[in-house]
Amino acid sequence: MQMAEIKKLVTNVEHTIHRTAMVCEQDHSAPQELKQVLGQLDQQSNQGKQIIRDTHDEQKVREYIEELESLGDDAKRACESGKVSPELRSAVMQTHDELSDLKHRLH
Repeated sequence: MQMAEIKKLVTNVEHTIHRTAMVCEQDHSAPQELKQVLGQLDQQSNQGKQIIRDTHDEQKVREYIEELESLGDDAKRACESGKVSPELRSAVMQTHDELSDLKHRLH
């Protein structure tokens, strides 16, 4: 996979992460653990934008994606262990699925 294509896919996932974090932030009944994990995921995503923009090192990008995917797994677990609105559950699962798919496409 070409680096330009990887960067495009990562940017799309970052948008999904941000949307999911916003849905969670607006859902006052969301479990605190889920809010924390999605906050970390959104923060990591924002910090990683520079990595994606500036690097041509595919290994760095893979490590970044693996970190995001791990947080996506944590978000999925937090979502499954608490009472979550259908909209938030759907957003978390979409984020998790996109991160998993991206990780597998890079390997």
